[in-house]
Amino acid sequence: MCGIFGVVHADALVTPNSVAVDRALDVLRHRGPDDRGVVRFPGAVLGARRLSIVDIAGGHQPMIGDDGRTAVAHNGEVYNFDEVRRSLESRGARFHTRSDTEVVLRACEAHGPEALASLRGMFAFAYFDSTERRLLLARDRLGVKPLYYRATDEAIVFASEPKAILAFDPAAPRTLDEVALDHFLTFEYVPAPRTLWREIRKLAPGHFLEWRAGRVEVRRYWELRAGPPPASEKVAADALRAQIADAVRGELVSDVPVGVLLSGGIDSSTVAAFVERAAPGTLRTFSLRIPDSGYDESSHARMVADALSAQHTEIDVTAHPSEVLDDLVRAFDDPVSDSSIFPTYLLARETHRAVKVVLSGDGGDELFAGYDTYVAEKLSHYYGRIPKLVRERVVETILGAAPPQATKKGVVNRAKRFAEGAALPDDLGAVRWMIFLGEMERSRLYGAGLSERLRGIDPYAPVRERLAAGPSANGDAIDRALRTDLSLYLPDDILAKVDRTSMAASLEVRVPLLDHRVVELAMSIPSAWKMKGLRRKAILRRAVRGLVPDAVLRRGKEGFSAPMKSWLRGDLRGVVDDALSDRAVSSRGLFQVERIRELVAEHQRERADHSHRIFALTLFELWCRRYLDRSGSAT
Repeated sequence: MCGIFGVVHADALVTPNSVAVDRALDVLRHRGPDDRGVVRFPGAVLGARRLSIVDIAGGHQPMIGDDGRTAVAHNGEVYNFDEVRRSLESRGARFHTRSDTEVVLRACEAHGPEALASLRGMFAFAYFDSTERRLLLARDRLGVKPLYYRATDEAIVFASEPKAILAFDPAAPRTLDEVALDHFLTFEYVPAPRTLWREIRKLAPGHFLEWRAGRVEVRRYWELRAGPPPASEKVAADALRAQIADAVRGELVSDVPVGVLLSGGIDSSTVAAFVERAAPGTLRTFSLRIPDSGYDESSHARMVADALSAQHTEIDVTAHPSEVLDDLVRAFDDPVSDSSIFPTYLLARETHRAVKVVLSGDGGDELFAGYDTYVAEKLSHYYGRIPKLVRERVVETILGAAPPQATKKGVVNRAKRFAEGAALPDDLGAVRWMIFLGEMERSRLYGAGLSERLRGIDPYAPVRERLAAGPSANGDAIDRALRTDLSLYLPDDILAKVDRTSMAASLEVRVPLLDHRVVELAMSIPSAWKMKGLRRKAILRRAVRGLVPDAVLRRGKEGFSAPMKSWLRGDLRGVVDDALSDRAVSSRGLFQVERIRELVAEHQRERADHSHRIFALTLFELWCRRYLDRSGSAT
């Protein structure tokens, strides 16, 4: 696991500034505290910070080709590197290390972008051919590892995190992308390829970029194409069991100890169970104990760990959210306002004290229909039969008058969220319940200038584009929702959250359920086998029956989150009052001061739960101060 950075000029006579390169790599130190390297070519530099996991002695980066004309900087892990290596050796390639980075280098030398089809893993890398002056940037199929770039006619600068690009050239333009801001407030993240900076873009999952002489070409190398459905549910369950087991075995490759992040839910329990099978007696698990009992799942994790005879560590949350907020703003220079960034970061920070590598269960919800949104999508068909006038004047009026509950998933809270989502356009499908800014609220929140500049722009375009794209266009509603979440919510929220929080703590997180072979198999399984009535993950439960405790199979989904609504009234209230003060809001000129004042007041008086909007607006202001304002810190 690493942080990579580089710059390539169209003019080979331009020498990249060494001080600026060092500054950019220093910003990425948390991603790779074990080693640092720089390779220079005429008009180009590749750099890397390394977290040493495999071939600790021989895996120094960037890695240079034998003739000195090529080099690669690689972030992540290629799990099938031995297999790819043998194939390349049979064609005459010679290797000097056991590193997967050298496999990436030799594969690119031999095949160029076509090499990507043979690589299985989580990765983002830069390959440069100095003779052709051609740069190849690539990102893994599901988007586990990030890659950002700023391209002009004169040069391209790329990095694992935007802050390194900013650090390289602090004088470069920093212009707010207001369409990206609209997306951020709508979804709580910014879908690729946009970022909140107009000048910086992120490479989308399953894509590669070629840059030569100032020209950028971005192309897709992988698209989810599911095969024919299995012959029966039993065949599907057996195949899943075997494929997940194989993925877990492959991702245990490491020269340092490996642990498992355990929540007690079915996904992480599945991963833990297969680790114990692959390497009996070595299982180490880690979970978080949260003081708020409504959000604490540590007892479930402990039960699973005991059943699997794991060496289990419970980490108590002692830090207040205000004490780690600055760390999170720094980590999320491409911001995500998902409240679970807090517990995820605290878990990663403490787990790093014991191990360098962990496996997690991320991806299971998007593959096997685990979210409440899929249930809501099914129920919406019945709700839609209620006359519109009754829904608006009776149901929505009653729910609007009811105060929110303090619990995470109270009946009133769920009903309110369902009604809000159901009021959004039908063509958004299950994503409706993951949208936090509808048209009416947008018109009340945005100032006249911002509203005018966004006129004619569809705020839901990223969702509609993905719902209409690819082979899923004619699938059923749940299948379309799963595929959309795999290409949108998963990489730009869930995986971004895991990458930034874990890398801020110098911890590598691997996600075996997102091995692309598991994904392709899972998406060939009919959604009716995943959701039986309103019961979710049915096929996964069948696949792992006997491996994980029955109590796990009977549990519903809780979700890994934080009590943000109460934090905003307590520990984070001072931060909110400062970030969303009349003065601060007025100075931006983006939002209506009166509306933000109303949102904060209604939330503080417990008349409504505006936590999603208030937290997103607060994070945006803190992001502006650190990354957009000239007076703020560049990093």
